[in-house]
Amino acid sequence: MNPQELLSLKVITTRLCLAMFAGAILGIERECKNQPAGFRTYMLVCIGSSLIMLANQYLYLQNGTGDPARIGAQVVSGIGFLGAGTIIITRNNIVRGLTTAAGLWVAAGLGLTIGIGFYQAALIALILILFIMTIMQRLDALIKSYSKTLHLYLEYDNDLQMPHLINIIRTMKGEISEIYQDSPQGRILGSHSMNLSLKLEKHTNHQKLITTLTHTPGILYLAEIRSPI
Repeated sequence: MNPQELLSLKVITTRLCLAMFAGAILGIERECKNQPAGFRTYMLVCIGSSLIMLANQYLYLQNGTGDPARIGAQVVSGIGFLGAGTIIITRNNIVRGLTTAAGLWVAAGLGLTIGIGFYQAALIALILILFIMTIMQRLDALIKSYSKTLHLYLEYDNDLQMPHLINIIRTMKGEISEIYQDSPQGRILGSHSMNLSLKLEKHTNHQKLITTLTHTPGILYLAEIRSPI
């Protein structure tokens, strides 16, 4: 079997260009949300994994022996280090970059699939990935906004009375399950900061609860802690 016949210049160009295009589509979606890894990063990951699979296939065809999936398996596991670099924790203890990291990992898999020439699976996967990243974002946000568990970051001054805050939370059918003192001083001058974990008896719109708590005397800043999509 001649590798030049199966991996002609046309085949190589087609696969690499398709990988670059697929990576660009996924990356633009992340770029629009101002995430750490943009469309160029996704393009490089996708085209790089496709190139590795092409080289892997070429070596197998050239030598006639070996495991054609071995190098590809290393890409799948190794891309995790790049994805981990996009995950950050902000000062408010908000975790960001999880979806971007997962997107980089699946982009590598997409590139490997295109690199081996499995175009049908790559096309279906690309459509499903875009569906998850865009349409499913709304459903995910809706589920999170009515969760019975609520994590809050707040900054307060000496006017805050904890018994009063606890009573307000109880009137809204909730209770404080955990209090964590984040730092002695918040971002606002003269303020302190803490994290609160609340358990709600029923599915309550988080934004309404946050709006009510914001008007509590002594609270200077209040935000929900959750990972963005």
